[in-house]
Amino acid sequence: MSRISGRVLALEELANRLDSRPESAQITGVTTDSRLVEKGDLFIACEGSKHDGASFIDEAKKRGAAAFIAKTNVAGYPTIIHPNPREIVSKIGDIYFDSPTSKLLTIGVTGTNGKTTTTNLISQLIDIPHTLIGTLGTFLPDGSKEDIGLTTPDPLYIQKIAYQTLKFGGKALIMEVSSHALHQGRVSGIKFDGAIFTNLTQDHLDYHSSMEEYFLSKAKLFSLLKPAGKGVVFIEDSWGERLLERYPGIIQITNDSYKLISQDLKGSKFEYKERNFFLPIVGEFNVKNALLSLVLLESLGVKVESLDSLRPIKGRLEVVVEDVFVDYSHTPDSLEKAITELKKLTDKPLTVVFGCGGDRDKTKRPLMGEIASRLADKVIITSDNPRTEDPNKIIDDILKGSKKDLLVIEDREKAITKALEDRDSVVLIAGKGHEEYQIVGTEKRYFSDQEVVRRVRGKFGSTRDNL
Repeated sequence: MSRISGRVLALEELANRLDSRPESAQITGVTTDSRLVEKGDLFIACEGSKHDGASFIDEAKKRGAAAFIAKTNVAGYPTIIHPNPREIVSKIGDIYFDSPTSKLLTIGVTGTNGKTTTTNLISQLIDIPHTLIGTLGTFLPDGSKEDIGLTTPDPLYIQKIAYQTLKFGGKALIMEVSSHALHQGRVSGIKFDGAIFTNLTQDHLDYHSSMEEYFLSKAKLFSLLKPAGKGVVFIEDSWGERLLERYPGIIQITNDSYKLISQDLKGSKFEYKERNFFLPIVGEFNVKNALLSLVLLESLGVKVESLDSLRPIKGRLEVVVEDVFVDYSHTPDSLEKAITELKKLTDKPLTVVFGCGGDRDKTKRPLMGEIASRLADKVIITSDNPRTEDPNKIIDDILKGSKKDLLVIEDREKAITKALEDRDSVVLIAGKGHEEYQIVGTEKRYFSDQEVVRRVRGKFGSTRDNL
């Protein structure tokens, strides 16, 4: 959680927008974290998984909070009463900074797979100063970068970054929008000009109770569009069709919308509306990501002449050295797509190295084991981010889906090294992509798939130098 500041604001200005009438107060900052409260702040008492929000009010008082937003009145302090303070944090940030996203070309991308690639492609295609927020970090118009550790950060941070974008002369904000963020209201105060729905496949069922709930969370993005906003969806299954039923005004793309002319390990040529494009990024699913980016931008009045200059995204079917790819595919669907694409593009045998994260959706593990064993020529099962789970128990869950014996090497570096021994195969190292760490227990250890590949193949150089 973060704290925002930089403007003195009368509490009444917030209250009037929230249909509340607290006592008068001047606030100099806003936070949901009692540890960050400074004198004169508005403290929003949000409920969490292990506390009721009210438990931190006393600490906020001691640190000098001037006013509160809480479920019940805080005696002796101006209080905006709301049944669920967490729901309005994003809106409070929007009001505090005088609605920065309404002054920017604001674009959000949601979906199970493709969010990072699509937002990065949009970032490369849009020829105006802008901010990009997503899995790879926050990239600001002045060239600076911040690592946030979340696909979609907390609501006050987003509003602060939107405000900073304007101060730096930025004209647009592009961001990945996760289902968690939509479900938790982290983006409810953002006003979007454009929204993209890439796809929906199994993931995060440890958080969402069902695929239905998962879909409904993703669909919320389109309810946040400005009146003249544009939405685009790639319809490959019933989820895309259902989104179109809910929001019939959004633009639909299907597999019939474009014609794939050719593809190889250097990229793809395709035709769309009698225009020919070359995409220098591997995989037909990346053609779809590029097409979503192109269609949305042109619907917003941003002309896209060519895709020739687009660069691959770190950890997204990234060619590290010849015939060795690193990909973030960590869901059944994304793993199947990555393997299928590479098999289409080479006659060489394909070796896949992957594992599954601990303390996450366990139901996808055997599904991924089945997919890899069925499609790849050789599979090495290894550790991903085991977190607090036993890595060998995770591996056992993966193996339950396999119809044949697979090689198991729990140590990820040794597993990658083993795969690279065969110079006659194409190798896909899946699951971690851009990540430069492994989480073992509660410890975050430095680890890079790309760095291991370069070291083993004799091409030295830390991926840290390439950020």
